[in-house]
Amino acid sequence: MRFEFSSRPQKGPGAWVTQWLVNAVGLALVARLVPGVRLQAASGGEAVLAVLGGSAVLGLLNLLVKPLLLIITLPVNILTLGLFTLVVNGVVLWAVAALVPALSIAGFWTAVWAALCLSLATLALNALLGGARVSAGRGGR
Repeated sequence: MRFEFSSRPQKGPGAWVTQWLVNAVGLALVARLVPGVRLQAASGGEAVLAVLGGSAVLGLLNLLVKPLLLIITLPVNILTLGLFTLVVNGVVLWAVAALVPALSIAGFWTAVWAALCLSLATLALNALLGGARVSAGRGGR
């Protein structure tokens, strides 16, 4: 039996907008479900703007800062067989909470837990939208 994960990312502005919205929905789910992560907004409209802004900041930090953090922490990441990436994701999400006033995270380990939940939520949402595919089957080779 062979398990295979493959994703074919779409290209172009439409894909960026789709991924931005998927991250926003994932961020809203994490703020709703993970204890210690709060979205502080007075109204529903402010909450939507806060989530969309947080998602935009998350996208920018993932594009600009996360690769540098992964390069700097490469030896530790190799020693932990990639598990240290969860800590890097937590640092990035914690930075998002520091930059977006409406989003608060109780502590560092809460940020790591929230980053793991956000990764799983966006993976599930991308799979539902057809951007990612997880399949299991018999290996013929």
